[in-house]
Amino acid sequence: MPATRLTTLEQDGKAANAAAMRLCAMAAAIFPTDRNLQAAFGDALIPDLLLLALHGRRVMEGYRVVATPIANWGFWPASRVVSSSTSNLHDFFGHVLHATDISLGWEKFDGVIDAYRGRECCFLGHVTLESHSRNETYALGAIAASFLCGVSQSLACQKEGN
Repeated sequence: MPATRLTTLEQDGKAANAAAMRLCAMAAAIFPTDRNLQAAFGDALIPDLLLLALHGRRVMEGYRVVATPIANWGFWPASRVVSSSTSNLHDFFGHVLHATDISLGWEKFDGVIDAYRGRECCFLGHVTLESHSRNETYALGAIAASFLCGVSQSLACQKEGN
């Protein structure tokens, strides 16, 4: 029986894509605030952000696509709270890997969702990275979009010869 074989770079790509998809889905979801879910989502998503940073950075370096910008758009809804020193995804991944504290930021959703009527609706809009030298805030949806639509898409096109 033939063995399944993937290079470490292919494994990195699969792990980074899976983490980016989970972050994308969560950044685009609207939650009611009366459910005590914020801590549980942080516990679930911060490891995905670390996985994306580690594996995504290895993919970007391995395929030489380190110049990928962070999108100035994200998936709906878009964060309104951003203050960062870089617009480069590879640099962002480095900031994540060297951060001493990572926190997810909830933002108020301006629309109305019938299922949540009477409750304030929020979404995971941003991530704040704290390190010894700086604190920075990035749009969570834009990070996921940048990897999925920038890095992954360009690699798929390279493989197809486009």
